[in-house]
Amino acid sequence: MERIIMNQIQKMAVVLFGALSLAACSSNGLKDEYRIVCPVVGGAVGSLAGGAGAVGGAVVGALVCPVDSDTDGDGVRNSLDQCPDTPADVDVDEVGCMLTAEPMVFAGDTVSAQCADFAMMDGDLVAGFSPVHFAFDSDQFKAGQEAQLECIAAVLLANNLDAEVDGNTDALGSSDYNLDLSKRRAQNVTNYLIEAGVPSSSLWVVGNGKDKPIAENVNEEGRAENRRVDISVVR
Repeated sequence: MERIIMNQIQKMAVVLFGALSLAACSSNGLKDEYRIVCPVVGGAVGSLAGGAGAVGGAVVGALVCPVDSDTDGDGVRNSLDQCPDTPADVDVDEVGCMLTAEPMVFAGDTVSAQCADFAMMDGDLVAGFSPVHFAFDSDQFKAGQEAQLECIAAVLLANNLDAEVDGNTDALGSSDYNLDLSKRRAQNVTNYLIEAGVPSSSLWVVGNGKDKPIAENVNEEGRAENRRVDISVVR
């Protein structure tokens, strides 16, 4: 009788140990080796009952241990996933967290928002700038264009660009006079850009006289458009 009682006590102790082991198996920190141990422990506990108890215990052990699945579908199993809600269609690191995208770098010139209205673009490259205008028979650019010239200088400097500065006139007056006037206009604009920091070696001064109009010279409106300095980028 005493031997029977001792056997029953031993069985109860093993069953209690098995129950605690299965509880540990079902914890959130589940690893692969524990998923293997759970059915083994269950089978050992069940074997104490004899007969089919070993099989039943193994099945119960396997059911108690949850499957280490990949709930968010990012390719990293739950036990290792530190970002459990990552979308399935994004790239993740070894702990299941979304990779930080590197900033995209585009080839092209930098133009600040405040200077964008003055820059003429060819794709993502600066091709030139809005014309600088002059009053009749004057080599001084019109008042109020300083902000434009400051922007032109800033863009040239930011992108290390060279530029051609072309002076132009309307059709009134002789060709020789207008050629000289156009050169003075171009030089005055160039001087301003140099004072703003643009290297003189980056600027070429050209006088076109009245040979390159962009509007008809039949009225004052057209002639006012032709009294200008064009600044084009040289690459």
